[in-house]
Amino acid sequence: MALTESQDRPAAPAPTPLTRALFVVNGSGLLAAAGGLWLVPGSNLGADVLLMKLGLSLFLALGGLTFLSASRNRRGG
Repeated sequence: MALTESQDRPAAPAPTPLTRALFVVNGSGLLAAAGGLWLVPGSNLGADVLLMKLGLSLFLALGGLTFLSASRNRRGG
């Protein structure tokens, strides 16, 4: 049976305060690491290294934003 719009899915339980705090810390750390990658000086970086830095910083930023969005309370706030 296919799930239609008229059938409501059960709501996911709200994260506990400890889980929310860990998600915020991890998300903030990943976002800081994504920005910090570009602050570390490099000597004579080639195009291949810059492309890897860009890919890694995008991956870290996406992970950080995912952690931060998962930490939000979806039950009324």
